[in-house]
Amino acid sequence: MSVVRVTYIKLVMLVGAIMVLSTTTALCQVSFSQGGSTAEPLSVDSTITYLIPITNEKSSTLSYSVTLTAGPDKDNISINLEKTQSEIFVDPQQTKIVKFEVNFHDPRINQGEFNRWLTDKNDVKIWDKAWYHAEISQFREQLVPLEDYSGHPQLMKTIFEYSDADVSPKQGTNKDLYSYKVMILGSYKDNISLQVRPSQNVPWIDLDSREYSTPGSYQTLYWNNKSLNFDFNAAYYRFVGKIESQPKVGPVWPIALQFRNNTLSPQNGTPRTEFSYGLELNASKPIDVALNVLDPGTGNFFLAGSSSYKNSSTWEKLTWSGIKVTSNEDVAGQSSYNFSFHYPGSAESFNSTKDMLGQDYQGPYVNSWEIEANVTPDNGSIYTPFSYTARIDSNKSAADIGLEIQPPNSTIWQAQGRQTYSMSYNVLKWPDLSFRSSPEVLGVGKYRLVMDNSVLGEFSGPKIDVAVRNESFKKLPNNNFDYTAEVRSIRPKVDMELMFTDDGVTWERTGLFRTYTSGNNSSAQAPWEVLTWQDQPWHKTIRVDERRI
Repeated sequence: MSVVRVTYIKLVMLVGAIMVLSTTTALCQVSFSQGGSTAEPLSVDSTITYLIPITNEKSSTLSYSVTLTAGPDKDNISINLEKTQSEIFVDPQQTKIVKFEVNFHDPRINQGEFNRWLTDKNDVKIWDKAWYHAEISQFREQLVPLEDYSGHPQLMKTIFEYSDADVSPKQGTNKDLYSYKVMILGSYKDNISLQVRPSQNVPWIDLDSREYSTPGSYQTLYWNNKSLNFDFNAAYYRFVGKIESQPKVGPVWPIALQFRNNTLSPQNGTPRTEFSYGLELNASKPIDVALNVLDPGTGNFFLAGSSSYKNSSTWEKLTWSGIKVTSNEDVAGQSSYNFSFHYPGSAESFNSTKDMLGQDYQGPYVNSWEIEANVTPDNGSIYTPFSYTARIDSNKSAADIGLEIQPPNSTIWQAQGRQTYSMSYNVLKWPDLSFRSSPEVLGVGKYRLVMDNSVLGEFSGPKIDVAVRNESFKKLPNNNFDYTAEVRSIRPKVDMELMFTDDGVTWERTGLFRTYTSGNNSSAQAPWEVLTWQDQPWHKTIRVDERRI
């Protein structure tokens, strides 16, 4: 509060230009209010009310006007804002309080040295350079301005940030002891209470309090070995001072869960494509499952939707459909996704597929090119001639499109040549490509289309289910040969045929077959089996491949 003595000056104009000056005096007090409090310092982060009294000592009602000019820095009064109120009627022998609302975050005054203080969260000193100037006028009377340049109102920042809140262990029962912690950065000292409750929408319970005593510096507060004297599925906790933290979930009653068979369809698309996701889940209690998808346009995950698992201890397939991974029509990039697990109604997860697997699932590749791609046949051996086809729709008039393939269980992409796309020639083909350079692979390969070092689309296939290695020969005394090869397959039984070329160009089939069988092998990896074609004539080069009809 600032106190200013004001002199009323009455000017009376008489005929003949004779002027008589008369004065009266009154004690006027300018004060400040914020949220019902008048004690300085006041928070710079909330509106401050300037209270200016006008006392009418006359015998009739008078009309006044008040203009307030205020600023944050008495050393630079050019930074200010001005507000005026007119036609303020005050009854005789009465006082009326005129109120002005001032927000120090207003860009007209949030400038200069004051702005630097306001934006530096490590500077928590009191700001004592504010000033004001108020002019009060009445039709025949002028009051001496009310002003103060001594630093009122004093201002303080109400920074109080909670971070790294945690409870340990995260799972347990009411028979266990728990430790809580939180890191705080504030602009003032405060006593912080730890509050807990067994579920949402029930009263909070105070456990204990700790003092935050280092304004302007980070301080971690600890509550160790606390017991929870209530039953719960998912408990909640928060930290409360003048400002309270957001509630967090924990601890939670232990839940056993398994998941499998995550699905995504289609594998690629445009920003307009709607994708479908799925996951099979088995949990010991009903829970909510959230799908979190990476937007390749922003690089951030977003919540794409939640689904409820209800059938405790049985496998259930959860699905999410109609999901667009980005709103950026021009984006080209790879998405990914994961599933997080929540107690019913809780926004905070207690576990996720990413935490349990150590990685996200690979999502669709999206770009503005619409591509329908396929490879035929769907499966085969390392020698099978696969044909790749892509139907492309784009507003680009022409482009050179390359095909790259990736063998199963490999991270290396192998370039297979380029085709020229145009609006009149939009079906591109790459025929007769095999995986003979990767003789030992089994599993599902990948292929992708590229342009100017950018991936237009990535796809799965084909499935290599027959592998061949170490094709060799042994010469016999009669000048014939035994031909052998090691074979393994995902299939339990495959007929393999001996093939040869004597000119190095044309491959011919012999019609001689040997059968690969995996037997009763129980290992995760298919076994290698040696197949032999005995007493055969000389051939320049031989190959062993599956029977083809």
